[in-house]
Amino acid sequence: MAASNGFSTFRAVLGHYIVNIEEYITMKQIGIPIEHQSITLDWLNAALRSTGIIDEVQIQSFETEMLSAGQVGKVARLKLNYSDSGTSAPVSIIAKLSNPDNAIRAHMDKMNMYEKEVRFYQNIAPLINLPSPRCYYSDYDQMSGSCVLLLEDISHMRAVDRSDGFQKDDAELIIHHLAKFHAQWWNSPQLKDMGYLTPFDHMASYSQEKFQEWWPTFLEKIEPILSKNSLPESFRKLGRQYGPLLTETMSKLNQSPITILHRDIGTDNLMFGTETDDPPLMFFDWQLVGYGRGVSDVTYFMIYAVPTDVRRQEEYNLVRMYHRLLEEYGIQEYDFKQCWFDYKLAFFRNLAVAVNVIALSDTSHPYLRTTVQALLPRVIAFSEDHEVTSLLS
Repeated sequence: MAASNGFSTFRAVLGHYIVNIEEYITMKQIGIPIEHQSITLDWLNAALRSTGIIDEVQIQSFETEMLSAGQVGKVARLKLNYSDSGTSAPVSIIAKLSNPDNAIRAHMDKMNMYEKEVRFYQNIAPLINLPSPRCYYSDYDQMSGSCVLLLEDISHMRAVDRSDGFQKDDAELIIHHLAKFHAQWWNSPQLKDMGYLTPFDHMASYSQEKFQEWWPTFLEKIEPILSKNSLPESFRKLGRQYGPLLTETMSKLNQSPITILHRDIGTDNLMFGTETDDPPLMFFDWQLVGYGRGVSDVTYFMIYAVPTDVRRQEEYNLVRMYHRLLEEYGIQEYDFKQCWFDYKLAFFRNLAVAVNVIALSDTSHPYLRTTVQALLPRVIAFSEDHEVTSLLS
């Protein structure tokens, strides 16, 4: 009897893997949708069935609501209607696709943005203690650079407007989660085995060359947008001084101790729980995931997501809290003096991000002008408050 039960179990397990293999082959034959209009009922049913999100139930129809269409890719909400209205399968999911334009997609793929986010959800998300949306299906094609993610819809959670930024209580919650996440991967030997993760100084030589080329254009574009006298002369000189030192500066933040970085901790990529079953906080958009000095995530967050007055009042205590939490999670070889220095030094990556985005964008667009008016003064204020040019000597 025992042998019979054992054979039955083996046969059931084998059958499960055969089904999964068949579903995998089916998905590869169907491929990756290039546009949301290319998503069909057959593809959607096959995708969700291949990962066990649906079983016997069928998606009978769905509606598409476009949410955003940026340079990186397109995002839409899919509202699903099932053959069984009593199913526990998700009734709304987020479909995130790569840019359909071949040239733009190739450029984004060169920076490894598509593969990184797909691999994050496949390989890292199940292991981390940082809440992120559930991934129902993911795929990436190395030849075409195309990718697709079907993610949990968390639109019911609380968002914060980028112009308002986070206040003290929200900031403390975010810092607590970051410290716990960074401590989990602190100097992990796995980091450099994950070939899709990029180091902090990824493409630094190229970035240095482009930064020096783009700095004059950046200044020309922001002057008409910012209020009079909001661009100090010291900031104008800053870019010229930093440009030739970009590679050297970035490499310092890529040296041990290192950990996994989100690298885009802003208001657009964080939401807060509102319902009983929600986690208190959710982190998403992992296209820039990489590794380097952990406190650089704190710097990005404090500059781009916290109003200047709140940052000035709370930043030392928040960085102190981040460091104290690292110690509580077992990180002992990283003293606060080094942490505070790294926190300030990481400013320069944020400057490079601002110069890159603004120099290459149409700043006449109302949304972008509003964003520049809200966020760039925070960059300038940080540079003045911390006299960052002294870090380059």
